[in-house]
Amino acid sequence: MFHMSKNRLLYISMLGTPDIYDPSFYADLPDTGDDQLFIANRLEEWGVLDQIDYRSVNVTLGDDIPDRDDFDAVIVGGSFHSMNENQPWQKRVVRWLADWQKTSRPALGICAGHQLMCSMAGVDVVPRSNGANGRSDTVILTKAGKTHSLFEGYSDEPVFHFGNYEHVVETPSYCQIWCLGIFIKRRPDHFA
Repeated sequence: MFHMSKNRLLYISMLGTPDIYDPSFYADLPDTGDDQLFIANRLEEWGVLDQIDYRSVNVTLGDDIPDRDDFDAVIVGGSFHSMNENQPWQKRVVRWLADWQKTSRPALGICAGHQLMCSMAGVDVVPRSNGANGRSDTVILTKAGKTHSLFEGYSDEPVFHFGNYEHVVETPSYCQIWCLGIFIKRRPDHFA
C-alpha cells in the first residue's frame, strides 16, 4: 500500500532571549505568549496541522536548527530584537537561511523574519522615522496577494496586527509584495 508522506514545515522562533522577552507576561492569552504554540494553533484552526509534519525550534533559547533537507518549507518568526544586533543566534539563522536558499523551497518571513531575509539580500533595515508602531490595522492586498492561497477566505482589506520599530527600506528584486498597510505611503508599482 502506497502512503504519501506529509509535507514538512519548520517554524523558527526568534521572539526573544530571556533578558528581552518574558512569555509569562502573556500567560493569560490563549497561546500563552509562545509563538511556536501560536503557529501550531493557527495551523490546527485552519485544518492543516494534521495534514503536515510541523516542527518548531526556538533559536533564542539555544535550540539547534535541523538539517534543511528534513523540511519542505520554513517560516521564520518575528522578534523583539533588532535584526541589526548580530547576535550569535541571528548569525546561525542567517547561515541556515543562506543554505536553505539553495533548495529553492518556500520560505516565509514574519516581521523580523522578513527583515532578516531582506537584510541578507543587501537591503537596509532601519529604525522607523516616526518611532515604534503598534496597532491593528487594515492592509490592502496587491494583485499578487489577492490570488495567493495565504489570503484565501480573507476580504481584499483584512485587518492584521503590527508591532515594529524598524522597517525594510526597499523590496529586494526577487521578492513579491502581497499586501501593504494603509499607513504606509503607497507605491503604485506595488499594485501592478
